[in-house]
Amino acid sequence: MSDIDDQLADEIYRVPIGYKCATQIADDGDLAAEIAEAVSRHFAGLADGWRDIATAPKDGTPILVYCPFQSPNCVVVKWRDVRQGWVNASSFGLITSEPTHWMPLPPPPKEAEHD
Repeated sequence: MSDIDDQLADEIYRVPIGYKCATQIADDGDLAAEIAEAVSRHFAGLADGWRDIATAPKDGTPILVYCPFQSPNCVVVKWRDVRQGWVNASSFGLITSEPTHWMPLPPPPKEAEHD
């Protein structure tokens, strides 16, 4: 197991799930297996950061999307209910191709510290 897997396992065992707590989960092999499978599904494909577009937020949050049939292929967009589609986060114009994947934007760079 990697350090990340160990940390994740530690977190799972600390979090109450419904009426069952971690000690009950540890004794329930079926439930533990279901949780492990759900966690694996959640993190599958996230190693490279890209997620299926079906899971993208549609609340106006700017995200980076991948559009295989558009140039440039990667565009910062946000969902607009008014337009019922993804729009360029800068120009608010509809993008020309349907995105297939998305990822959250990285945090902005930290300000350089001045003496």
